Amino acid sequence: MTDALGRRARWTAALVVAPSAAALFGVSVSWADHARPTTAPVPKPRAVPGVATTDTAAASAQRASAALRLTLAQRQREAAVLTRQLATLRQQLAVQAAAAAASRNFAAANRGAAPNSGTGPGAYLAPAPVPAAAAAAQPAPAAAPAPAPVAAAPAPPAVQVTTGASGAPP
Repeated sequence: MTDALGRRARWTAALVVAPSAAALFGVSVSWADHARPTTAPVPKPRAVPGVATTDTAAASAQRASAALRLTLAQRQREAAVLTRQLATLRQQLAVQAAAAAASRNFAAANRGAAPNSGTGPGAYLAPAPVPAAAAAAQPAPAAAPAPAPVAAAPAPPAVQVTTGASGAPP
C-alpha cells in the first residue's frame, strides 16, 4: 500500500512542478529578451547626413520661430484684406456723402420755388392747379356706397371641459 501512495505523490508533484518550471522558463526568456544588460555598450544614434545635431532648446526655439512666422504671415494676409475692405468702405462713404450733399444743395435751392419749377432727377412735380371756374363746372365725384354691415353670428354655447357637454338643447 505504501508503494501506491508514494507513486501517486511523485506523479502529482511532477504534474505541478513541470508546468511551473515551464512558466518560470518562459518568464525568464521574455525578461532576457527585453532587458539590456548593464555591461552592454549603449548604441549611439546614427547621424543623418546633412542634418546637424542640435540641443533640444535650440530645436524647440526653431520650431517656435517657424510657428510664429506662419502666424505673422497669416495676420499680414488678414491685414491686407481688411485694408482693402476699409478702402472700399471709405469710397462708398464718400459717394454717399456726395449724394447727401447734392440732395441738401438741391433742397436748399428749391425751397422758395414753385412746385412745378424743379428740374432734374428727384424733382417734385405737382399737378397743375385747376382754375376755380373749371372746378365749379365739374360735378363732384360720387362717393362709393358704404358696404352693408356684417351681422355677427351668435357665439356657440360653452363646452364643459371635463364631460364635453355643451349647453345647447338636443
